[in-house]
Amino acid sequence: CTLWVGSQAPEGARATAVRITGLSPDQVTVNVVQLGGGFGRRTGQDFVAEAVEIAQKLGRPVQLLWSREDDLGHGAFRDAAAIRMGARMSAGVPAFEVRMATAKPGSDLSQPGMGPVMGWDNVAYQSGGLDVRWAGVPTTLATTIWRSVGYSYNTFAMESFVDELAEQQTLDPVELRRRLLQEGTPLRQCLEQVLLDADWFASNGRSLGLATFNFGSSAVALIAEVEGTAEDWRVSNVWCVVDCGVVVHADAASAQIEGGILFGLSAALYEQIELIDGAVQNRNFAGYRLARMSDAPEVHVRFLPSQRYPGGLGEASTPAI
Repeated sequence: CTLWVGSQAPEGARATAVRITGLSPDQVTVNVVQLGGGFGRRTGQDFVAEAVEIAQKLGRPVQLLWSREDDLGHGAFRDAAAIRMGARMSAGVPAFEVRMATAKPGSDLSQPGMGPVMGWDNVAYQSGGLDVRWAGVPTTLATTIWRSVGYSYNTFAMESFVDELAEQQTLDPVELRRRLLQEGTPLRQCLEQVLLDADWFASNGRSLGLATFNFGSSAVALIAEVEGTAEDWRVSNVWCVVDCGVVVHADAASAQIEGGILFGLSAALYEQIELIDGAVQNRNFAGYRLARMSDAPEVHVRFLPSQRYPGGLGEASTPAI
């Protein structure tokens, strides 16, 4: 059996073919072609299984192409999540309590072990403790890892909650973060630089939002500017400062940060899958709104000089936006 496939999990593709055909692993060859955009979806093996089964029944090689309607209607989606947070303050330092529930499907496309709790083990804020408890909620909908995995909703929860703590204590959200981030750390340095780049304290009525977090060994601080009215507004500028260790390829690194920002912005503002009786209603781009070029903000990316070992970039900016 010979496969030609764009896959994020070539060994999984081989194992799928072995299971269906009964061949031994050394009788299955996987030729990995250019991915064309995976974002977690192509860790699944449903399309591999379909091609192998069809070829086996026909007794000859086949090329399988899904229509756009098939692709949208039978995708695997980011799991829903509900998160409740609390904190006990002692001498200005919070002890965090996190209770979260996410979808836990029984689908072959699920990715157990990728961790809906990813990100909580990497919180940079000084705290008096962090108590995280998770529960999985069964669903028949196929879900899989999304760009930045559990960081995407966990960072949203933490950063929103830190803003709420700042408001409760009548502090500027920057001031609270400064208190909770140790001076000289990569994340604190990213925060100070992005404040300068966006001219945060000379706001002059501007609407600015801030997020900081550690994505693995990469530190990210991001500020977004919103312009317009409550009825008609857009994100006009985004400033992002990153310490990812040694930058190997500057242009590729910037492209990863810019792409992650646009990916997350599109999802936050427009992208939604509607289900009726378990069936996806969005069958093509006419019914599935994506960010367009006219929606894209000016994106300003800065990498701080660093001699640390290179960190990850492909998912680093998505949670922050």
